[in-house]
Amino acid sequence: MRTLFLPLMTASCPCLRFHAVRLPVLLCIMLFFIACAPLNGAAEEKPLPRSIVAGAIITPPWIMGTEEARTTGYCTAVFTEAFRRVQTRLITLPMTKPRLQSSLAKGKIHAVLCSSRSWHPNLTLPMAESLPVGQSGNIILMRRSSAVPVRSPQDLAGRTMAARLGYFFPAEYEEAFKRRTIRRVDVTSGLSGLHMLLAGRVDAVIMEENEAEWLLWQEKQEHAVVIVYRFSALTPLALLLSGPEQRLMPAVNNALRHMQQDGTIQALRTRYLQKHLESID
Repeated sequence: MRTLFLPLMTASCPCLRFHAVRLPVLLCIMLFFIACAPLNGAAEEKPLPRSIVAGAIITPPWIMGTEEARTTGYCTAVFTEAFRRVQTRLITLPMTKPRLQSSLAKGKIHAVLCSSRSWHPNLTLPMAESLPVGQSGNIILMRRSSAVPVRSPQDLAGRTMAARLGYFFPAEYEEAFKRRTIRRVDVTSGLSGLHMLLAGRVDAVIMEENEAEWLLWQEKQEHAVVIVYRFSALTPLALLLSGPEQRLMPAVNNALRHMQQDGTIQALRTRYLQKHLESID
């Protein structure tokens, strides 16, 4: 009797028969919407309404290249997020300094990541500068086995020094390069200069200190070289905007302030800067 009770009761009662048929259908509909909820959420995320193209000089760990001819690293992450908060997509292109300056002058790009207006004295176009997100200083490295004390360019007279193409250094060193008291060898990256130093092809290299520390750590060559001179001047690292894009600077600076307050910048420092660089201000 018990096995026949439910079928008979359902057949004899239209109300129960309706619910018996509808319950599986409702259950299927609920499961369908639960399964599709993440897809619907992703579809609702709209693309950012505008974009801006920025040039970036590869200087790890601040800016690093990718296989897709774009950049990553601390500065890329900070300013990508800042622009996202002002509804703008940031597209970053790795460039040498000469190409970057040429692209700025021709209006092919309108932004420069982790730079300083003082680094582009030959550019006359107006550029707005953001709040700083770090600071940069230069050092001179020599192989530990052949290092000499350095207090002035005269201590390096007759030697060769690798230096980044298109970069300017303190006046006394520029004068030594001009007079060939120190023979300058231009390189396109800090890594190239460091490799030349380690291989004995140059006597010294002048490069950004944080980049040097990071590259030496990556190459496991921390003990092969020594800092023989540290330049006292430190340069704030910021975003540069040119042309009509300068109007975005107040909003970008406001985003940077909020990122500092909500811990985003500190989180990106922890993610991209190695432990020995986390104290950079």
